[in-house]
Amino acid sequence: MSYALITGASQGIGKELAKVFASNGYNLVLVARNEENLHKVKVEIEDAYAVSVCCVCKDLTMKDAAMDVYNDCKQMNLTIDCLVNNVGIGDFGEYACSSWDRQYDMVQLNIVSLMQLTHLFLPDMIQNNSGKILNVSSTAWLCSGPKMSVYYASKAFVTRFSSALREEVKPHNIHVTTLCPPSVKTQFQQSANMKRKKENYAITAKEVALKGYQGLLKNKAIVYCNMQSKVLSILVKVLPDSVCSKVIMYINKE
Repeated sequence: MSYALITGASQGIGKELAKVFASNGYNLVLVARNEENLHKVKVEIEDAYAVSVCCVCKDLTMKDAAMDVYNDCKQMNLTIDCLVNNVGIGDFGEYACSSWDRQYDMVQLNIVSLMQLTHLFLPDMIQNNSGKILNVSSTAWLCSGPKMSVYYASKAFVTRFSSALREEVKPHNIHVTTLCPPSVKTQFQQSANMKRKKENYAITAKEVALKGYQGLLKNKAIVYCNMQSKVLSILVKVLPDSVCSKVIMYINKE
């Protein structure tokens, strides 16, 4: 049986992505480290949709956890024809005062686990001459991000990596789409220690998930979720990065 594998599926955008894929008939492999929340999502989806849901409880900040996910799928004889690299964390504050462990985990989760999962599942897709990969980045990739320097840089990596990979795998009938949501109200803000003033969130996690799924089906290279994000993507092309950095520094003041 063919499955869509979604990381960070126990909450937020990942959970909504799982619902969207299930509503369109995809069987699912859901990956997250919170086993209780993961099981709740499994039950909710299986009650609502006629699909099979498998849970793989792994902490992808751990070295080679992605290999464990791949091996688990092989042991269950599951074919992953759609890989959704959604999981990610952030950290708010000046880099010099930050926790090194947190910065390391961020790179491991936002970049290394995404690379490793792609590296593991991609050869199978190439062999099958079919597959889809949806990598969740952020509008943060568009410029440097003082007070969230590593997070912004990690999302720049995700977008650039995805763009290059997209060209490499075109001959194999594999689609690679990058989803770049703006700030969305999820648990991300709390986990990233973001204490600045409340924001008016212009889009929900459910809307982001739907935009991402639709963009993947249309084989879009990059999906921006609203008009503000599209305008921002144009502005940063004409403004020097030094100016953009000053603007982000002002916005990120606590």
